[in-house]
Order: sequence, then structure tokens, then C-alpha cells
Amino acid sequence: MNPESTDRFALHVAVATGIAAVTFLIFVRALGHDFVHYDDYAYVVENTNIRGGMSFSLLYWAFTSFEDCLWAPLMRLSHWADYQLFGLNPAGHHLSSIVLHTANAVLFLVFLHRATGAFWPAALAAALFAWHPLRVEAVAWVAARKEVLCGFFWLWTLIAYDGWVKRRGGVRAAAVVATAALAMMSKPMAVSLPCALLLLDYWPYRRADLRGPLRETSLRLARLTLEKAPLFAMAAGVAVLTMFAEDEAIVPADRLSLSQRIANSLVGYVMYAVKTVWPHPLAIPYMRSPDFAPWWKAVAAAALIAGVCAALWLLRERQRPLFVGVLWFLGTLVPVIGIVSIGHHAMADRFAYIPHTGLFMGCSYALAGTFQRRPRVRAAAVAAALIAAAALPPLAWRQTGYWKNTVTLFNHTLTVQHNNYVAYCNIGTYWMWAGRADVALPHFQRACEISPNSDAAWNDLAAAHLALGQSAAAADIFSRLVERDPDDAELRVNYGAALLSIGDAEGARRQAQAALQLDPRFEKARMLLEMIPFEF
Repeated sequence: MNPESTDRFALHVAVATGIAAVTFLIFVRALGHDFVHYDDYAYVVENTNIRGGMSFSLLYWAFTSFEDCLWAPLMRLSHWADYQLFGLNPAGHHLSSIVLHTANAVLFLVFLHRATGAFWPAALAAALFAWHPLRVEAVAWVAARKEVLCGFFWLWTLIAYDGWVKRRGGVRAAAVVATAALAMMSKPMAVSLPCALLLLDYWPYRRADLRGPLRETSLRLARLTLEKAPLFAMAAGVAVLTMFAEDEAIVPADRLSLSQRIANSLVGYVMYAVKTVWPHPLAIPYMRSPDFAPWWKAVAAAALIAGVCAALWLLRERQRPLFVGVLWFLGTLVPVIGIVSIGHHAMADRFAYIPHTGLFMGCSYALAGTFQRRPRVRAAAVAAALIAAAALPPLAWRQTGYWKNTVTLFNHTLTVQHNNYVAYCNIGTYWMWAGRADVALPHFQRACEISPNSDAAWNDLAAAHLALGQSAAAADIFSRLVERDPDDAELRVNYGAALLSIGDAEGARRQAQAALQLDPRFEKARMLLEMIPFEF
């Protein structure tokens, strides 16, 4: 290695180290944050499955569980590993997410530099990706571990694919398949990975060409698709598992029609793009509402998306990076954009984790290509890129602060969406855990006013009544909830506890026994049975 190459390598290492250091420092304040009452307790604090050592039962649970409507075995094992290392100290769990995201920033830089040979656009893309405020939800939220873990293996897949493209071999092909499988087992959103690799075949690898005759182009694309058959097969399998896992979380068609879901998706695409450029205000969760996707917004969004895609198609040869980057962004959002409507959110900051890698890749290399062709605008383009990158860390630092605890997080959400019933429920849950059911009760009441059809909100309200000794009110609510959903073991135990409080021991016993029939391992049901006095 000659002195010039040595100096260049040292500079590249210094830049990569700087990006990693800034990334870590942005999110380091999360080390002082608590778990939040929004999946953190289900995944970690109350999850008895992660308490034991490595065993067959642990692996069986991780790979067969559909808890929280999600098949993600590696995510579950990562929480298990954290518990073994840190117990219930939230700082350790946050540290793991921060380290993974910092590693992802470096991996993204390494992949782009290897794939393109151009370092500075790669550094810009990595910095924009790593420092953007939309990363905060994925990094500062323990329950969002699946985002950074999936991103980690996604990026290793890209690096493995780069090695396979440049030098074929069975070991390299196996590395691509293995890392892709790990990404899909971290979060099912990675089912879009084979399509992302097809985009890389167009740029930067130029293995695909859209300029030739249609027959030749089709045959070439078919060949490139066929070579990724193992990845598509895995993706199809994971998609089936995911649909099975999320069956109960899918919003019924009579509550959200296909046209509404399409409208939400179209507006969602535009909102992700807007929040990329102007990441304020950010909140969790963004609730569906009539104002989110009225017909005129959906029509305008459809026209805008169609116009952008048409322009990119016309410029596809002159702006290959941007063409690939935007299609990457649009395509990798498909699993979470809302066509299949899961849960109560209209969109989520964390969902942009992988899509942003493509968007920032495309924009950075398109910018570099533009000022190479037009040297007179080079200084202005470099200055704009540096200003954009430098503006992100303070915004991300500030957004990270909102995740300090449940109350700070969801009070902030309520400043963004005043009628967010999930925020009220989670604040109420925090006060319930703090032993202040009197403070929690009005939050649950407000949640039920906002969303009278939410069984979860009514369940929380009934639990608060029960904690305050208002057992009759609690039993009345639980009875209606059990009637609507007789297969929920948790509801039946809660109903049984309320019945026991008003002196109906036999009714409580029936509910506990029904809960055990639904879930023979449900410890709360066994505890309720033990509390019921035996009658001769």
C-alpha cells in the first residue's frame, strides 16, 4: 500500500469513526431512560419466558411464539440475551439498541463504499441515515429492538451480496441466504429484501439494463429474479407466518374498507417523505383519523407519487441512484404502509428505518453525480449536504429526550395529537404501576370517551375501578368485555377478580377455570383459583 493509499485509508477510518461517535453520542442520553408502558413491559419486564437460561423450551418459545401478533424469533432471543446480561436494568437494554444502531451506521457506509467505490457520498448517506430524528423511535424504544436488529442483518446481507456479485462462490451465496434469513427472523418487514437486491442489480452493479428490447430485458430480469429464488421462497414463508401471527390484529374490513386502506397508504407515503425533509413534530403512535386521509389528500398523494415515478422513469438512465433509491423507499415500506391494516397506527417513525437507507443512498449519490457533471455548483451542493447533516443531531438529541419515561413520552404525543386515546391509556398504565389508580382513572375515562369501541381502554378503566375498590363498576365493564371476546384469558381472570371482590366466589371460579382452558399455563388464572375460598 503506497503512502497516498495509506493516507486515504486513514482518512476513511477517521470519518467512519466520527460518524459512529456522533451516532452514539446522540442516543447516549437514552441510557438514563426507563422502560415505557408501551410493549416494553410485554417484551421484557413482564415476560417470564426470558428469565431462564438457554434451553430447548426457550428456543421453542422464541421460534413458535406469535405473542403480540409477531413472529420474530431473533428479536425475542435478543431480549433474552439482554435480560441475562442486565436483568431489568433498562440502561443495558438501551445500550444494546444504541450499539446496534451505531454498528449499522458503519455497516451502511462500508457497503456503499464497497459497492460504488465512492466514499464521500457513502459517508453522507450513512450520516443522514444514522442521525435522522426518525431513528429515535427505533433506537430509544426497547420494544423496537426488531428494527435495529433487522437493519443489522439486512446490511450484512447487502455486504454479503456485494461479495457474491464480485466473486461468485457457494460460500458467498450461502452467506447471502443466511444473513437474509436472520434479517427476516428479526422482523418480517425484511421480506422485501430480495426485491431490494434486484434494485441493486440495476445500480450500482449494472447487471440489469432497461434500455434494450423488451424480450431481452424481460429474460435478463427473469434470470436475476430466478437466482434469488431461495430468498423469495423464504420471504413467502415468513409472509405466511406473519399473516397468521397478525390475524387477530388485522383491522376488520367492516371497520376499515379497502378504499380507506389505500387512501391511508397513499397519504402515508407522502407523510413519510415530508417527515424525512421536515421531521417535526414526531410522536408515537400516529393514530388513524378522518383527517389523516380524506379523499382529497389521497387523490393529491396519488397524483404526486405517480408524477414522481413517471419523472424517475424518464430519468432512469441519467439518475440511476435516485431511481433505485426512491423505488427502494416505496417498495420496502409496502409491508407496513397499511394495505393490510395492522393495529391502531396510521404510520410509525420506526417503519422508516430500512426504507431510509435506500432513500438517502439514492439522494447522496444523485447529488454527487450532479455536481460532478456541473462543477460550478459543487461548492453549493457540498455546503447544503453538510448543513443538512449537521442539523440532524440536535433534532435527534431533543427527540430522544421525550423517551425518558412513559409520562414524558405520551404527554409529548398529546401535544401533537390531542385526541390520542392510546397515549391516555399508557399514561394511565404508568400511574397504575406507580400505585396511583386515582390518578390513572381520569386518563382511562378520557381514553374511553375518545375511543368508545376500544376494548383495551375499557379493560384499563375497569382495572382502575377494581384497584380503587369500585368492584361493581369493574365487574360490569368486564362482563361486557368477556361477552364480546370470550376467548381472552386475561379478560376472564380480570372479570373473575372483580366477581371475587363483590363476593361472587363461584362466578370467579368459573372465570378462572375458563381462562385455564384457554391457556393451561396462565399463571394469573392459577393464582386467582388459589385466592378463592374452598366451599364444602
